[in-house]
Amino acid sequence: ILLMAAYLRLTNVADNPGWYTDEATHVDIANHRLEGRTQYMLIADSTLLFARLPLFHILLAGFYQLSANPDHMGVLRTLTALLGVSSVGLLYAAVRSSGGRALALLAALMLAMFPQAVLYSRFGFSYNLLTPFILLMLLGLERYLAGKHPAWLGLAGVMLGLCLVTEVWSLALLLPFVLSAAYRPRHLLWALPFAALPLLIYAMSMLASAPEAFGYDLSFTLSRLGAGRSLAEQWTILLNNYQVLLDNGFWILAGVIGLFTLRPGRLRWLALLCFTLPLISIGRSNALYSLSAYYIIPLLPL
Repeated sequence: ILLMAAYLRLTNVADNPGWYTDEATHVDIANHRLEGRTQYMLIADSTLLFARLPLFHILLAGFYQLSANPDHMGVLRTLTALLGVSSVGLLYAAVRSSGGRALALLAALMLAMFPQAVLYSRFGFSYNLLTPFILLMLLGLERYLAGKHPAWLGLAGVMLGLCLVTEVWSLALLLPFVLSAAYRPRHLLWALPFAALPLLIYAMSMLASAPEAFGYDLSFTLSRLGAGRSLAEQWTILLNNYQVLLDNGFWILAGVIGLFTLRPGRLRWLALLCFTLPLISIGRSNALYSLSAYYIIPLLPL
C-alpha cells in the first residue's frame, strides 16, 4: 500500500500537475529563509500578513539544503508527496490502535488511491504538513482516552502545537484537544503548554525582531478570521460548500458515512470533531472547492 501511495504521488511530480501560484509563494519564502530572512517578495520582517506561519518554510528550507537540488519546485513537491505517503502509514496506525487491522488496512488503501488526496499531495501546499500532525494528534488523544499513559496526551499536545505554527485554521483543533483532556483538569493544565509553546516562541521572537510588522500582520489576520460576513451569509456559504463537496463524487460522502460508523465511540467522536470543526471554521467564509480546495487537504484522511 505504501509503495502504491509513493508511486502515485512521486512519479513525475515536478511537472505534473501544472504549477499553482501559491507554490511559488512557498518557494520564495523558503529561499529567503535560507538567507536568514523572514520575507515574501519585497515585504520583509513578517509574513503573517499572508497568513503564512513559519514551520513549513523552515522545514522546506532545510529540505533544500539537504537535497542540494537546484529545482526548487521539484524539491517542494517531493516534500509534500512524501508527507502524503507518510500520512497513509499514520492513518493505518491511528485506526489500527483501536479499530482493528482489517479496517486500518482498508483505510490506508483508500487514502493511498483517493484521487483528490493523490492530486493535492502532488501540489506543494503547506496544508500537506498538517495532515501527519493531525493524524498523530488523533492517535495520541484516542490512546489517552483509552486509559493509556498520559504521555499520549503530551504527544497530542506537541502535534497540536506544531499545527498552530503551520496553518492558521488549525486553531479549530483546540476544542477537540481541550474536550479530550477536560475530565482530568490536572492533565489539561500540564498538556496545554505543549500546545501553546511553539506559537508562543514564534510570537515572542517576532515581537523581539519586528514588533511593528508583526503587530500589524496579527491584527489583520485576526480580522480575517472574523469572516466579515453576517451569520446568514456564513450559513449560506457553508451549506453551499457541503453541497458541492458531496456532489463531487462518492469519496467524500462515503467518508462522512464511515465516520459515523467508526468503533469504538471515542475514535468516532474524535474523528468527527477533528473533521467537522475545521470544516465549519473555514467553510463559513471560504470556498472549499475549485481553486480553494487545498483548504481541506488535512481532512482528506479522515
